Amino acid sequence: MRLFFECEQVLEFLRDTLAGAAGGASRAVFLDLPNHRNAGDYFIALGTLFYFRNFLKAQVEYCATAASFSQESLDCAEEAPIFLQGGGNLGDLWPASENFRRSVIGRNPHRRIIVLPQSIYFKDRRELETSCRIYNAHPDLTLCVRESESFRFAEEHFGRCRLILAPDMAFFLCSRLRPLSKNYQPAKGGLFLSRQDQEKVDLFEPPGRWDGWRTENWESYADVPLWGSGGRPEPLFAFPQPPGLPLEWTDRAWSVVRRSARQLLSPSFVVTDRLHGHLMALMLNIPHFFLPNQYHKNESFFGTWTRGILHGCFVKEPEALKHVPRYPLVSLPKNPAPSPRASVPGLKISYCTPCMGRLHHLKKTILRNLRDNERWPAVEFLLLNYGSDAAVEKWAERHLKKWISAGRVKYCRTEFYPHYHMAHAKNVSHLLASGDIVCNLDADNFTGKDFTPFLRDLFQGGRWGLVHSHWKLRRQSMGRLAMRKEDWMDLGGYDESFTGWGSEDRDLMFRAIDAGIQRFLVPDWRLLKNVLHGDDERVRFFKAEDRDTEKTKRANSERLLGRVLSGDLRANRSASWGQAKVYLNFSPTAIDVGHPPSQTHSD
Repeated sequence: MRLFFECEQVLEFLRDTLAGAAGGASRAVFLDLPNHRNAGDYFIALGTLFYFRNFLKAQVEYCATAASFSQESLDCAEEAPIFLQGGGNLGDLWPASENFRRSVIGRNPHRRIIVLPQSIYFKDRRELETSCRIYNAHPDLTLCVRESESFRFAEEHFGRCRLILAPDMAFFLCSRLRPLSKNYQPAKGGLFLSRQDQEKVDLFEPPGRWDGWRTENWESYADVPLWGSGGRPEPLFAFPQPPGLPLEWTDRAWSVVRRSARQLLSPSFVVTDRLHGHLMALMLNIPHFFLPNQYHKNESFFGTWTRGILHGCFVKEPEALKHVPRYPLVSLPKNPAPSPRASVPGLKISYCTPCMGRLHHLKKTILRNLRDNERWPAVEFLLLNYGSDAAVEKWAERHLKKWISAGRVKYCRTEFYPHYHMAHAKNVSHLLASGDIVCNLDADNFTGKDFTPFLRDLFQGGRWGLVHSHWKLRRQSMGRLAMRKEDWMDLGGYDESFTGWGSEDRDLMFRAIDAGIQRFLVPDWRLLKNVLHGDDERVRFFKAEDRDTEKTKRANSERLLGRVLSGDLRANRSASWGQAKVYLNFSPTAIDVGHPPSQTHSD
């Protein structure tokens, strides 16, 4: 399955896929527009209208809801293909929409019909057989399916239709939603955007201890009048009105989108079981957890399209929600004292801190981190003095020897390097680590007393294999990334072809995701504390050509995009990686560190 790491990539795939389905149509009929209070269906409908106008360049000749539909009006646009609204209602959970589709398909065998991307789910075999009979009997019906599980079902039951796998039409709103998040400062609270219908999974009902969280549905903000109820909010964007579509509908639809965006932007973290809550959070760069619904839709959609977009992660087990932050921000829940499991092999954590010339940060962080983790015996701090800074060596010898003797610190010094190579430094430090879990910890980062039990709890469970942070929670902790060392080795470490600042950690995450490793997003910014400083300190020891952070991030992102698009995510495959001569714990004798060229799962 192809990996996407930005919403714009999914949009490009959707646009290219629909180009084949629509066949260059210059006219269109759009049916089954929403006239209810589910915001997600408005996202889909508006995205579809933008698709007609900006991408298909088609004149929309007639629009209608199921209630306002007229066969006579449809016949007046007799040469235009019929597009039926996409969504999650092809099946018998929401019979009104399915019955309307059946009626339109059955009454118009002479018309070209395109069902826009749908999820499919039937409980009743007789309802399935009815839909199969009507759909498969149509001579020119294209059925777009929006996730892999539904596509497999369609191949089995709707084989006489033209089947296309395509993501949700709401992705056409990407460029329209992004401006809404500019300069928006979230409050310190949480939002559980929760379904209150038959698709809800009751196991994920938030417990009472979720202090500072509010539980809402889309309806909480959908107080804009329905058609004919009066009132005309000012539309967010000018929009041409297709025939049959009242201006009030457009105004209401944009008001729903704007209010829904504000609803999601207001907290610092979101948990949702709504697919379009997930999609809007991705488009607005909001960190969030995405939960299952009652059938395969949410999990299958995430696995098909959005698993590589790092703003959200899919949480299948209710117990994982215990890690969401509590508000007001007073103190984190007390963690239990270490159990005998703390020393069980396979649960040792190595915090790896490669640095060059960052002694002023180390003085603030490493001793405090050691004290904060004293009660966890299976924790190691590995400090790599990359480039052999004499001041770091002198300070470490004075302040870290007792921790080295206790087995809590491993101090390593490389031979001289004139410049800092981030990926190489991280690889050397991780190769030297003795823990079964390796976590990159920049020199300016604090673990606090709670990050270690947080990591241990996640990795003990066995499901999660990658833990990462989000820049909106704490920008200067983006490099904090934890994995099982065995997985890290199998993936080939950090790719040393990346230079400068940025993307070497994202590249590693994408390779992990591509390998099927489940990732978990750190939900609480209090777990990601650090020393604040400017970018000048980050790039001080880079090569001169790599010190422009925006330029190097842009170049690295373009390289990463090219690799993802090519499907070739292998790292360090042409040369040994992590190679260095290292002096361990002030020994006068160097040891050789390194790994032969990688042979990853992609080879």
